[in-house]
Amino acid sequence: MRVVLCSFMISALVLCAPAVAAPSPGQQTPEMYDRDGEKMGYLLYLPADYKDGGDKKWPVILFLHSATERGDGVADLEKLKKHGPPKLVGKETKDFIVIAPQSPPRKFWDPKPVRGLLLDALAQLKNADADRVYLTGTEMGGFTCWSLAARNPDLFAAVAPVCAGGLDAYIEPIKHLPIRAFEGDKDISLEKGKAMVEGLKKAGAKSVELTVYPDSAGREVGTKTYTDPGFYGWLLKQSRPKK
Repeated sequence: MRVVLCSFMISALVLCAPAVAAPSPGQQTPEMYDRDGEKMGYLLYLPADYKDGGDKKWPVILFLHSATERGDGVADLEKLKKHGPPKLVGKETKDFIVIAPQSPPRKFWDPKPVRGLLLDALAQLKNADADRVYLTGTEMGGFTCWSLAARNPDLFAAVAPVCAGGLDAYIEPIKHLPIRAFEGDKDISLEKGKAMVEGLKKAGAKSVELTVYPDSAGREVGTKTYTDPGFYGWLLKQSRPKK
């Protein structure tokens, strides 16, 4: 009898336990991707007017941070709010869903869980526009933009690496994508960024452009890029080709 009673009480507690709260529109909330042994903490911003089941589909920015923002994916997520799109939610990025994962300490970005996180988020957010997913990132995150796009060229509508080069092997898979790369004339990545853009042009890319900011490097380049309304205007013009 005691065992039955305890089982009943446990079941009642489970049934009465509150569900995990859904992300609140207009706010940036900490989330955790946890599937098939892969875990990754991330920040999620939903526009103030976002509504699952509403009439409007919302574009998505996937942002990958630089090496200095790595962390445990829980308490360290606050680091992501210091730079880039996570800092600008409700301002320049108010018309976008913003997904900003955090890479673990002392590790380079692993494209596999980032892809899983993105697909999981797109499946859960019913009014996310899967045809308007924009990939961008700075420095370490910028390098991963090139590799992630090359591994998943059909996922993204446009790619915008900041202060980052890539490998020649990445060029062919992404030459059909709209791409804007950003560098500072003092960046150590400048020549690698130029090489990627020139390689894409030689491969036949029709929509690729490099912006070089004078007297700038690193964080300054990211700030100038992500606070420019024209950058978001360009993103919104891009849409994944229909299959």
